[in-house]
Amino acid sequence: DDDDDDDEYPTTAKDITKSIPWLNQNGICLSSGKLRVGNSPIPYAGRGVFATVDIRRGEVVLPSPLIVMREEDFTIYKSDKKQKLARNIVDKSTVVGVELLFNYAFTHPDSPLYLVPTAPLANFINHGGRKMAGEKPNVQIRWPKVGSNSAKLFEWAYNQKHGSHFDNDFENHPFGSNHNAWLKDHPIDVMERSGKLAFDYVALRDIREGDEILLDYGTLWHDAWSEFEGRHPYARSGYFRHAVGVPDGFYPENWLHVSDQYEIAEIQ
Repeated sequence: DDDDDDDEYPTTAKDITKSIPWLNQNGICLSSGKLRVGNSPIPYAGRGVFATVDIRRGEVVLPSPLIVMREEDFTIYKSDKKQKLARNIVDKSTVVGVELLFNYAFTHPDSPLYLVPTAPLANFINHGGRKMAGEKPNVQIRWPKVGSNSAKLFEWAYNQKHGSHFDNDFENHPFGSNHNAWLKDHPIDVMERSGKLAFDYVALRDIREGDEILLDYGTLWHDAWSEFEGRHPYARSGYFRHAVGVPDGFYPENWLHVSDQYEIAEIQ
């Protein structure tokens, strides 16, 4: 019964509003004031993220929720804007490009999962490759550490039952019982919980106030950018599009060498 299901969801602002002390104890801040956006000195980088305070090695620089996508979601297909009856119908037989968002997605070459950070400053963090003199990475991505506010918040969010229940009893959740649960799930199941998982950007070493925050985008990205940058502008086929690579071992084995499509098995 739909009416019964509606009773399980928050119906007023009071159901989801939390006090400042509660947020200080249980929440996470996606823009804490320790970072700012400014012009990067790295050629072609545009803007970057800079530390406004000293940050210690091992400290979480920025937590970020993640939108989960598949490669096809970034594809731009031809559409006919002149149609009078049904405008902007997508013609999937003709690909015209790839969304800019693809450049901000994290993935593994053997996985169908693409993770897009949604924290306000996350997508301004530039590449600092090991091959780039003077531009070495000072942060890395890490799954939320057990016991952290980020781990608790997204453990609770990810384990919400789909479409039939909303658990507002955060304080009594058995935290740690299903830590980073998405790592145990099939990519299709993770995609269905898009926005309910997260990772952290963590300092690899002490970062001084004013330093630019840099992340190693991976060898595949670095090589693709070097090849693109080395071409004459007239010889480039279009805009640069390449996802960010996750570190070795970051994706669990059950996310690799699997399909993101449901398959129908023949009944024996």
